[in-house]
Amino acid sequence: MQSLVHEHNDDYKFSARSGPDRIIAAAELASLVMLVTGARAIWRSNGEPPQTPGDERALLPAHTLRLTNELVADMLDTALFTGEGEAFEAIHRAIAEFLAGRALANAIRGDRSHAAFPLSRALAFITAPDAVPPAELRGVYAWLACHLSQSGDGPRAIQLIQKDAATVLFYGDAASLRTAQRRVLLQHLDQLDPYFHTTETHDSPIASLAQPDLLPELRQILLAPTAESHLFLTVIEALTAADPLPTLHPVLAEIVKDPARPEWQRVRAADAWLNAPGASAKMLFAELDPEPPSTSREAVRIHLATKFAEDLSTQHIRGLLSDFERTPEDNTVGRLTVFAQAVGASPAVLELFDVPLTTWLKREEGRLHHSVELENAIDAFLASAISQAADLPAQRVWNWINNVRGGVWHDVRESTRVAVAAWLDEKPSREAEFFDVILEDPGTQEIPAQPVNAFAFTVGRLPSDDLARTLLQRAAEARDATRLHAIAVEIARRAPDSVLYGEMQSHLASNRPANDALLERLQSARAEREEQKRESQPNRRQEDTNKAKASNDRILTPLLAELRSGRQAHHLSWAAEIYFSRPRANPGGNMPRLEELLAGQVLDAVLEGWDHLCSHDLPDVSPESLAKAEAENTRFYVEYPVLAGLHRRLIAGTLASLNEAPLTAALIVLRLSSTIGVIAHRKRMVRHEIGMFAHHPGGDLTDRDQVQYNCLLCSTINQEVSLAH
Repeated sequence: MQSLVHEHNDDYKFSARSGPDRIIAAAELASLVMLVTGARAIWRSNGEPPQTPGDERALLPAHTLRLTNELVADMLDTALFTGEGEAFEAIHRAIAEFLAGRALANAIRGDRSHAAFPLSRALAFITAPDAVPPAELRGVYAWLACHLSQSGDGPRAIQLIQKDAATVLFYGDAASLRTAQRRVLLQHLDQLDPYFHTTETHDSPIASLAQPDLLPELRQILLAPTAESHLFLTVIEALTAADPLPTLHPVLAEIVKDPARPEWQRVRAADAWLNAPGASAKMLFAELDPEPPSTSREAVRIHLATKFAEDLSTQHIRGLLSDFERTPEDNTVGRLTVFAQAVGASPAVLELFDVPLTTWLKREEGRLHHSVELENAIDAFLASAISQAADLPAQRVWNWINNVRGGVWHDVRESTRVAVAAWLDEKPSREAEFFDVILEDPGTQEIPAQPVNAFAFTVGRLPSDDLARTLLQRAAEARDATRLHAIAVEIARRAPDSVLYGEMQSHLASNRPANDALLERLQSARAEREEQKRESQPNRRQEDTNKAKASNDRILTPLLAELRSGRQAHHLSWAAEIYFSRPRANPGGNMPRLEELLAGQVLDAVLEGWDHLCSHDLPDVSPESLAKAEAENTRFYVEYPVLAGLHRRLIAGTLASLNEAPLTAALIVLRLSSTIGVIAHRKRMVRHEIGMFAHHPGGDLTDRDQVQYNCLLCSTINQEVSLAH
């Protein structure tokens, strides 16, 4: 703190200024007032501070501190504050909290010039009615306790610690407390809130708890942790971050090896145990071997294995994965994810897949497949092995892939596909080498398409055009020329619009009739593609429509009575939107699409609901609410159904029978008439509804609603009169 108030600029070292102690005392007072009042900055100007709406205390006028102008200027000119011109803020909130806490501690202690300030009154500044500091003042509270301790006022420091020990630990400097005070802090950490530890940080305040003078208390918490508390977690974090305490080393080892302990306690205890000179994760890993496989044990072993990933052997990895497979399946934690990331670069993974997976990784009885987490880890290991191996032979890559998947036609996971593709791209010659290996595999010998499919299934892409050209060149000299020709044709026919397709067609046509069968096979690709297009599009649309109709029928059939009476407005609105779609193709309403999506009885109920709404008063919609909706550019669910019902009557020739229709229906037509796509229909409906206003003067509305109502009438009528005429 002294360093921050001294002058470090050679040009000003001999300027007149207040002494460091006076500047610090002034900064303590200013920080306390700023934090307690919630001010953001000190306003040192004689000018009027700018007004912040809703926060009149954002700026603290310097004169309210009752310090001399010279002292204020000297204080603001130090590294304790930052700013230019008129407003100055504390350089950091933590420094301001430290200073404010010391100001209160000094006031409580008193001196020759000032009487001691009662602790109760000091706490009233920084605590709420429950005697606990609010979030904004927790730092001041914590530093007050620390400063009281440093000044020798242990009893009052303990009083603050007992009230809110967690605040003192996380916002102050627990290392500055005396042994008795830290013991009280440890005993009261979970008293106010058992779940006091909201963030995980291996910082110095927590580490200050792990000191030799608190060994009995720390041992007790480790051996008999409270079930519903963060106290054990805090102690473990302290032991992980602080200098090691050899006395507790055996206790931590026993926790790690105790099967009855929760998984998280064993893992955290392992980290604390490793925080000691000479501690070996590999040795602790081996000491867990006698314990039978379990979710808890494998979590600890996996965690430890990441600590000596470079020294892991292939046997270690196989044993871990095999034992993990014997535990209950749980794909939500991701225990193997971190392990795969840490161990992926280990040389041990290069030998992991030289033998089939089934020889060392057995599925648990009753499982049809390995757990998703295990399969993801194996995929990551295989991808890593392919990526890191230098000059990897194509045969070994193919063997690894098949040893994992169990056969040519079994699935290849995404990471492996990406790694194989990247390996192929490193050298142009690798694609041909890899394809040659696939050609020799017993599983690709039956038909020419099998090698092509196996390559695509493994790599995630088709063989290149250059590979097909290479096969044609080799066919001229090879004994299996017919097979190579046929395979090249299979590659070309996968892309009927490519340059390769045209080249292949010319090549085969140059040696007819010997190549007639291959040429026919090649040319059939385009015909098959067109046939698939013709078959897939209507069938897919019909299938989707059938599914939608079945779903609509399941949802709406129980609601038939409500639909007929105009309720379930959101369903009726959905159907009305479809009814008004594609007006050019369906001038009488898109009934064909509704018939595709709704069963007969459901469609009949929808049509009855529309008619009911357009011919009856709407209980929840009034002219004034429509006026407000027009002003706010919103819409009620019932509006489209009303419009659809009136349009249906227009088509049926029964619109004229609605001379006594509700005013709301007329307003809805004028509001939404642009929805009616057929101009002739729109004109007829507008003419009819405009005539309705002669019988509906507007009713008893408030002045504001009357204005909105009149605006709606004027805007809609003026807009539509020209259309109607």
